[in-house]
Amino acid sequence: MKKLILFTTFLLSVLFQAQSMKDNLKAKCKDFSELSMDDIEWIKITDDKFENRSFVEFKNAYYNRPYLSIKDGLMNMRFIWKYQGEEWIFFDKIILLSNGKKIEINNLEPERDVSIGYVTETVDISGTKEIYNFLNNAFLTNSDIDIRFQGKKVYDSKFKNSDIKIFKSIFNVYEKLKK
Repeated sequence: MKKLILFTTFLLSVLFQAQSMKDNLKAKCKDFSELSMDDIEWIKITDDKFENRSFVEFKNAYYNRPYLSIKDGLMNMRFIWKYQGEEWIFFDKIILLSNGKKIEINNLEPERDVSIGYVTETVDISGTKEIYNFLNNAFLTNSDIDIRFQGKKVYDSKFKNSDIKIFKSIFNVYEKLKK
């Protein structure tokens, strides 16, 4: 009976991962020459020679942000979500709220770090169509976006104009580079 439960749990985990991968925001990538000077004004492109991978990020972005990871002509959008404060949240879930709708990003395992005077919890996840569409809709309708880091404690904040600029810039580059 124990083996059946373990096998069932394993099978459900594999199915969940397969569904998650299907929903990941991946696309074939055009050449960077497709980008205009306006597109590249606020981004930086770095190459990892060891992994044969390029990264497209917003210059000087530190907290919540998307970025693109490109390998073998395939572009993957990823999101970094970061909490920094005086107390641990121990978050394992992020909730985004906008236009009376919300989405939950569950089962997160952030990295945690301590510095003088503050703690940091950071997670780097594959972007999904659900997250992308939710945020893009909020941007298109100029709606506020609330974010909650939830775990043992809760921390709420709002997207600032600077956050929106970062997300919109990378979303724009994603749209221009996808085939």
